[in-house]
Amino acid sequence: MRRSLLAFGVVVSLGAGVTPASAQVRVAVVFGGNMTGPDCAAQLNDDTFFDFEASAVGAADVDEAGELAQYDAVILGDGGNRQAAYTPQMFAAIREWMDQGGGVVSVGWYNYGTDTYQGQMALDADYVAPFLDGPYRFLGRGGTLEILDDSHPITAGIASFNYNGNNLEWATALDENATRLGRAGGQADSVAVAYQEENGRSVYLGGLYLAQPGYNNGGLRSGIEDQLLEQAVAWAGGGGTSCNYRLKKDTKSKGGCEACPSGGDVISSGVECEESADCAKKLRGTIPCPDRGPGVCKKVKGKRTDCS
Repeated sequence: MRRSLLAFGVVVSLGAGVTPASAQVRVAVVFGGNMTGPDCAAQLNDDTFFDFEASAVGAADVDEAGELAQYDAVILGDGGNRQAAYTPQMFAAIREWMDQGGGVVSVGWYNYGTDTYQGQMALDADYVAPFLDGPYRFLGRGGTLEILDDSHPITAGIASFNYNGNNLEWATALDENATRLGRAGGQADSVAVAYQEENGRSVYLGGLYLAQPGYNNGGLRSGIEDQLLEQAVAWAGGGGTSCNYRLKKDTKSKGGCEACPSGGDVISSGVECEESADCAKKLRGTIPCPDRGPGVCKKVKGKRTDCS
């Protein structure tokens, strides 16, 4: 069976010898103007699968190495009116920080916002995102984000879905070292979810997580789009390594969960580790519904595979 990593972060009712834990990911949500930075930070702090400590900050708060050292990941975007107030100093600092292992997540309207950048600022803004700088594109209300690969931790447990909000932004081409995980529905060569990990880690999500409220992006704060953001930020920020287990048989749904993992799937317990020997040999217990729906998955029984 295809290896599917379902990163639950918090595991409850586990057997002896397994302690729930999750490496905290410190996140700077960088905003200006009427961007919904505080809403995005609050969304991450109301975490389900991971442990985030997110702060909404301005460009001047992350334009020096010492400031960025406080964070594992930063989120960049635009409100949809090019009033993010990002600066050349900020992008230069983030580029250097990313090269040293930091993680950057760019979200919808970032491509739009960067269209007016010039000189070194434009080069640095392009460098910290996994798509090639070019004219922005978008779908209107009611479209689909098509997941092309759900085997990566960013998209694990996520199938194609109809997105919330007025639009989904997409790029036209990838960086040569990047991988596409999702596209805009009906646009064969579009880039709506992508990542690279050769120069630090960077992720692009076309969802309008930082757009101004007029784009009706409140629906991105929960459900499948919240899961996608959490998994992207956790991956970009390192998120620590955790114990993984291959399930012996199908888990049992309770309370209406429709996304319980099957026998052969590999799940992460969220328990932090440095090597496989740090992990309990077996996993037993109950996990939250993977798609954040109602209920839980019971009779989780797995055998240790690795620490990753």
